[in-house]
Amino acid sequence: MRARSGITLFVLGLAVLAAGWVFGPGSVATERMTIARGTLMFPALPARLADAARIEIAKGTQRLTLVRTGSGKDAAWGAAQHDGYKVLPAKVHALLTSLAELRLLEPRTSNPTLYARLGLADPAKPAGAAAADQATTVRVLGPDGKPIVAVDLGRHHATQRPGGGGGVATLYVRRPEQARTWLASGNIDVDPDAQDWLDRDIMNIEGPQVVQVTTTRGATTIDLVRTGGRPDAPLSVLRPDPHPPVDDTKLDETGRALELLSFDDVRKAVPQAPVLATTVYRLRSGMAVTVTLLGEDKDSWSRFAVSGPGSAALAKVVDGWDYRLGNYKNELLAPTFATLKPPPTPVTTTGDQLQGLIHPGAPALPPGLTAPGGH
Repeated sequence: MRARSGITLFVLGLAVLAAGWVFGPGSVATERMTIARGTLMFPALPARLADAARIEIAKGTQRLTLVRTGSGKDAAWGAAQHDGYKVLPAKVHALLTSLAELRLLEPRTSNPTLYARLGLADPAKPAGAAAADQATTVRVLGPDGKPIVAVDLGRHHATQRPGGGGGVATLYVRRPEQARTWLASGNIDVDPDAQDWLDRDIMNIEGPQVVQVTTTRGATTIDLVRTGGRPDAPLSVLRPDPHPPVDDTKLDETGRALELLSFDDVRKAVPQAPVLATTVYRLRSGMAVTVTLLGEDKDSWSRFAVSGPGSAALAKVVDGWDYRLGNYKNELLAPTFATLKPPPTPVTTTGDQLQGLIHPGAPALPPGLTAPGGH
């Protein structure tokens, strides 16, 4: 009986030891730690950050490739999946810095069947691994195409300091060529969704800077101007004259269509795309912004061209690109009298009148009318 009890306790002890090895911050190692706690995971990276030429981010079926062009002050990062359009430099800097600051704390499992519990499952191998269990793979490559850094990133945690206070950000990591997983200190926020990386701001030209808006769609031209030359003057229809009724609020929104302008999608400019409409915004500074609406009404792209004083910086952003802005923005940038018309006048019914008449304090009912429920 005592022998059986001893065996049972021994087996339970092994199970607890294994669980601690995989998950617990105070786990007991079953092999000698050859790396000191707090050692940089990529000690050579800080000295090689300037060599980074390509970054590959993958999770499940999603892929994002960032490519650097130019060097020194002219260096810029772009998303390969969007024809190299520029991404937010602060995001790239934060990723590379976070990788350089990753520090190994404790070894974890080397058993691939347990990777999913740490969010480090390889989606190409374990069948049916949930998205939350899959690793995010990051590779930083040099100009020669050879990896400077390759790492799988798993689940994040915030470990409380003894006695309270702020937590320490940790996550599970693994070098793809090694079986060993690690608990590391660091906070790497990375996602292969390009929408999180693209610099989606196009321009920000305040409405009062716009003095004239001229839209041509087919044989129809609509010309809007600010009368009196004052920045606070409203836009009004100069031509055609006469013209159908228009809504002042929609005129004002048309004048402000270049404010905080951002895109939903971007592509390299497509040559010989069919033109739907062209709008020229003339500014007080003398700059002109030309918007060309391309494609079809329900699937259109916008192309921008700028000229005149102060246009050089904006030209570097928009030249050679088509942007998808959404139908609402397209209607503002290429207005028609159908989109500028006033909203319909509400129709008042007898029921609406009665509802007001029987409200407390309302005037007495006209002769011959009876309130609902009356006799």
